[in-house]
Amino acid sequence: MAYFPQNDAVQLLSTSITSTGVSSAINTAGFAQISIDLSQSYPNAFEIYIEGSNDQTYWFPLLINNLSEISLTDHIETAGIYFVRSSTQYIRYNVQSILSPTNITLVGRTSVGPDVSALTTAFNPDNPLNVSVQGLAKDSSNALILSDNKLIPLFGEVNSVQIIDCTGYNSISLESVTCAGSITCSDNQQTWFALSGINTVQAGAYVTAIAAASSYNFPCLKRYIKITYTTGGIGSAYLKYQPWNYGNYLTTTLQGTSAVNLTQLSGTTQVTGGLAGTQAIGGASAVGVAPTYNYLGIGGIDSSGLLRRLLTDSIGRLTVSGTVPGANTSGASGGVGAIPGTMQNSPALNVQDTTQLEGQTQIELLAQILLELRILNQQIYDLPFLQNNGIATNPTPPELYRLEQSIFTQ
Repeated sequence: MAYFPQNDAVQLLSTSITSTGVSSAINTAGFAQISIDLSQSYPNAFEIYIEGSNDQTYWFPLLINNLSEISLTDHIETAGIYFVRSSTQYIRYNVQSILSPTNITLVGRTSVGPDVSALTTAFNPDNPLNVSVQGLAKDSSNALILSDNKLIPLFGEVNSVQIIDCTGYNSISLESVTCAGSITCSDNQQTWFALSGINTVQAGAYVTAIAAASSYNFPCLKRYIKITYTTGGIGSAYLKYQPWNYGNYLTTTLQGTSAVNLTQLSGTTQVTGGLAGTQAIGGASAVGVAPTYNYLGIGGIDSSGLLRRLLTDSIGRLTVSGTVPGANTSGASGGVGAIPGTMQNSPALNVQDTTQLEGQTQIELLAQILLELRILNQQIYDLPFLQNNGIATNPTPPELYRLEQSIFTQ
């Protein structure tokens, strides 16, 4: 026969956990339920399983009731009061991870405390209990709206850490009153990486740390976010289901009076066009060196492959140097000729096509000149004959010679 003590609450264990590992076996004989009290200065910095066994050889995880929740869980991550049924003769705790000392107290009870297992089952859609819970927020498709704005107090001393579990949330809003520290993230709490967010008070670049008396917003890129305090103090954090969106902040800033600071383009710090507030187009390659980017300005490349600019006068007119036909003035070899000594100092450039005349090429024009010379030679030959026989004799007109040119080939 089992012995039931008269006292309904008997302390079975009270100790401080400082490292990972398992505890010694705790005999639950005579108790119907075990109450577990976990307290810690910095919440969400441990992961503990409660295991059960009848022979102290094979141990299995037990389901745990959180006093402030309506669901069962198989591990503990936050401080609070938990209940576990004495389904096995022996139980023990198994610490998977821990960052700071945690106090744990186990109390055996002969009476049965709160039991939410039936309520948990009622929420199972496969269980025909027809339970309807009123007051839950739902959208137009009758789907539950996830919780938003979960408050997490911020408090810590210099060099202390605070770890926040971001499971189920997309962003976190941090408001510091007096504390300051760096922000890192991790999925396993073993390796941590810097996390970038924005300062919602001052427009500027991304930040990886928070300062006192300011407000920040960070994305929940990994499960855990850690604050390593560089200045002790207090503040508050809100986990949000709302996605982290820097574009919303940028739009708000554009509509307000604050200036927008575009510090990077494609991950590279942008350069100005030589004047603050202007943006360089293409980059900045110096004159006399090989260009290192797709240059957009007006210029050219010399014979050695170096970048050059076009030379103009004070009002932007093109200045061209080169060899001047018919003059003892010379400029750059191979350059375009210019007419010096004029007010315009204009370049000697063709303004019309001189390779043709009225649609005729130079070869065609030379052939026509040759034909006219042959006609003139024939007329000079015929002139004495016409003079001796009288001008009344009709001479051969030039257009007949142009139509019949066979006489010139005899």
